[in-house]
Amino acid sequence: MTAAGPPAPATLGVSAAQAQALDGAAAAAGVPPALLMTLAGFQLARLAWRRTRGAGPIVVLAGGGNNGGDGLAAARHLAAWGVEVRAVLVADRAGLREPAAAELDRAQRCGVAVGDGDGDGALGPALAGARLILDGLLGTGLRDAPRPRQAAAIRATAAAGPVPVLSIDVPSGLDGTTGRVHDPCVRAADTAMLGIPKHGCLVAPRAVVGRLWVVDIGIPPGAYRSIGAEGPGPAGGDWQRLRPTGRQGPGGATRCAR
Repeated sequence: MTAAGPPAPATLGVSAAQAQALDGAAAAAGVPPALLMTLAGFQLARLAWRRTRGAGPIVVLAGGGNNGGDGLAAARHLAAWGVEVRAVLVADRAGLREPAAAELDRAQRCGVAVGDGDGDGALGPALAGARLILDGLLGTGLRDAPRPRQAAAIRATAAAGPVPVLSIDVPSGLDGTTGRVHDPCVRAADTAMLGIPKHGCLVAPRAVVGRLWVVDIGIPPGAYRSIGAEGPGPAGGDWQRLRPTGRQGPGGATRCAR
């Protein structure tokens, strides 16, 4: 890979296009998006548990894409562990596609209350008293400023006061490829990069991304090799790896260096 090419995986992180190719390679190897989403939700729930020591309420803000599905999967796991959790869907239910639609159904069947959020006023009551906000509004594919509905939800998180935010893959409003911070953009306390570091998170201001994690979501080794990566890689200077097993909370968690 030349200096003029895309970022080197696991060193400078991957672009949104490379992340999409990685997911496609995983599916071709027999690990479809639904399985990745389920394990991503488990890992996100572990991080949320670590942040709060299991104390709720934890509020999941779910957009209409895969990040929203990851958040709903996390809500289901947290509920199973006895954590007070509530979710807000900032998208049209009828427009949800698989596998996120299936995670919405599973979350509700497992007792997670999923409300509908549209604007600051609608989200205010849901965010009241939150110990942690799990940000699954927007993902790595964002190129322009968030649309009004998502923008209102991002502003509502800021208006919620000093509530820490755990962002899924990238803080909503951040370009996952370039690191450009759009207006508005979530200010995360922690960002959990799924499967592999994202270039935009590595170059964005730390005040936006917070502590960086890369979490194992079950992507096969061959899928990593198909994009020129050996895997998630060991912890780097800017991020910490969440491994499949550990010591803290249900399933455990490794300690973040920052």
